[in-house]
Amino acid sequence: MKLWKWIGSIIGLYGVVLIILGIYYFINPERVTATAEYNPTFWWGLFMTLFASILFIISHKNENS
Repeated sequence: MKLWKWIGSIIGLYGVVLIILGIYYFINPERVTATAEYNPTFWWGLFMTLFASILFIISHKNENS
């Protein structure tokens, strides 16, 4: 496994966990914080998952060339 796929899989796994937690905190808010209305956990999880997909695409293109 290439290094970029390994890094992408770890970042993607963290991203998926953050997305799940963001959805959970949206449905069942525990306490009110300064940024609770923006749900940063969900958005950072989404960003990390998209970044991991970009790493997988780049790694896949480099393997084929």
